[in-house]
Amino acid sequence: MVSKPSVYNPRVGERGEALTDLLIQNNYLSIHQPLFNITKGEHFTALNSISTNSKTIYIFTSQFAVQYFELAKLNLDLSQVTAIGIGKASSQALANFGFAQVLTPTQAISESLIELCQQIEFDQAFLFKGEAGRDEIANAFKLAKKNLKTYNVYKRVWISIPDTQLAKIKQADVFIITSGEIGLQLISLDNDLFGKLKSTLCLVPSVRVKTQLEQLGLNNVTNINSANNQTIITSLNQIYL
Repeated sequence: MVSKPSVYNPRVGERGEALTDLLIQNNYLSIHQPLFNITKGEHFTALNSISTNSKTIYIFTSQFAVQYFELAKLNLDLSQVTAIGIGKASSQALANFGFAQVLTPTQAISESLIELCQQIEFDQAFLFKGEAGRDEIANAFKLAKKNLKTYNVYKRVWISIPDTQLAKIKQADVFIITSGEIGLQLISLDNDLFGKLKSTLCLVPSVRVKTQLEQLGLNNVTNINSANNQTIITSLNQIYL
């Protein structure tokens, strides 16, 4: 049996703690150090003005978007709204929140989202996302001549990493990198860390992130096609069992 490695876990909040628990249960050493905190975005208070009807679509780009939508405590009839979650985790969070109809694109890309939306009759669509998030969805809706209003309901606030924690991150044998932004932030932390990242195994959730990291100079990037915690564990076990 191959020796179990130490794994860098960048996840924030409950998902980060849950991933650490899973890593430990599977005999991995978790080096857990988020790179950012999450707070309310510029459009959070504007959520109070949202109207809805039976031909409304709500689109959520992440679990954070669902979390901050829930935090707004809006008095809406969720049975009238079709909710779309980008990724299975977002869709599950929407179902848990109480949306009666939750859909998930076949892939977490704008083209798949547009393809899904073309199968639905709707008058208005709202996109809930983070500040500084990608504009591909809005651009795709514009090209498809579909109306879309965007709400930046949360934002990432990058945090300073103490030298003691940076030293621990450098000891990782595997890096979980869930977005291109996290990869770029890791690279910018320290030249020695960047040097290690160039050859150390990095697990990423999509072709897009894999391409981004390879363009940044990382040479050992594996796409596991999901950011789900259990998929991360399954992928690690396939490599190290």
